[in-house]
Amino acid sequence: MKITKPAFSLSNFRWSYILKLTIFTIIIVLLGLTLLVAEISRRIVVGLTVWDCPAPGQTPADVGLTHYQTVQIQPQPGQTLTGWYRPSQNGAAVLLLQGHWTARDGMLPEAKILTRHGYGVMLLDPHPCAGPDVMHTMGHTETVDVAAAVQFMQRQPDIADHKIGVLGFSIGGVLAVESAARLPEIKAVVAEGNFDDLTTNITPRGARETLVGSLVQGFIVFFFRYYTGTDPASVRPIDSVAKISPRPLFFIAGEHEAEVNRTQAQFEAAGQPKELWLVPQVGHGGYGDRWPEEYERRIVGFFNEQLLAASP
Repeated sequence: MKITKPAFSLSNFRWSYILKLTIFTIIIVLLGLTLLVAEISRRIVVGLTVWDCPAPGQTPADVGLTHYQTVQIQPQPGQTLTGWYRPSQNGAAVLLLQGHWTARDGMLPEAKILTRHGYGVMLLDPHPCAGPDVMHTMGHTETVDVAAAVQFMQRQPDIADHKIGVLGFSIGGVLAVESAARLPEIKAVVAEGNFDDLTTNITPRGARETLVGSLVQGFIVFFFRYYTGTDPASVRPIDSVAKISPRPLFFIAGEHEAEVNRTQAQFEAAGQPKELWLVPQVGHGGYGDRWPEEYERRIVGFFNEQLLAASP
C-alpha cells in the first residue's frame, strides 16, 4: 500500500507562523505588564514604609507652648525616639500621634488646644526616627513606641491616677486604636481619619475591584511582608476597636472620607462607651480648621468627661 504525504501548503505554514507569533507576543506583553505591575506595587510599598526621619519645622515654643521638655525614650534595644513633653496642670495628659511622613510637630495645633485646658501633652517622633534602616509598618511595630511613651508619661509626677489619653490622626489614629487594644494603661482614645484595614487601604482605591487591582494587592502584600517583616493583615482597626471597651473611644472623620475608611462600620464594631462625629464639608483632616470651636468643644469635652470626671 502506498502512503501519500500531504502536500506542503504555504498558506498553512503562514497561518501557523502567525498563530505562534501571536501567542508568543501575548505572553511577552502579559509578562511585561506583570513585571510593570510588580514594580509599581514595590514602589508603593517602599514609599509607605521606607522614609527618612522628618525634622520638625517648629517647636512648641513657636506656637506659644512654654515649659516643655525635650525627652528621649527607648522603645526597643538600640532604638531611640525624641519627644516633647509639656507637664499637666489638671492631672491628665494626652499622647498625640501624627499622620504619615510627618514629624513630631504635626500635632502642635491639637497640643495647643489641650494645654489651654490644662492637659499635659506628649508629641513623639515617628517610627523611622528610631534608628537607621528602621521602617514604618503602618500600625504594627509602632505600638511598641506608644507603649514606651505611655510608660514615660506614667512616671511623671504631674499625672494623677494614670489619667492618660491618646489622640491620633490618620495613621496616628490607626496607631491609637491598635495601641489601646493592647495597652490597658490608655484610658481614653480619639481616632481621627483612621482606616479600617491596612491590606485594602494600601491598594489603590480605583483598582480594588478589578483583576489588575487584585494582582496589585497581591504584589503589595508580598512586598510589604518582604520589606517590613510583618503581615498587613495584622493591622485591622475594624477588629481592634472591640478590644478597647469599656474604655471610651471617640471617632472623628470628615464626611467625604468616612465611606472609604468605613468609619461607621468601625463605630458599630466598637463597644461602649463610644462617640462619633462625622465632620461636615471636609475630607481627610482639617477638622479643626473648618470647625475650630466645635472641634475644641468636642475634643476637650470628651477628655474632660473620660479622664477628669472618670473614676481612677
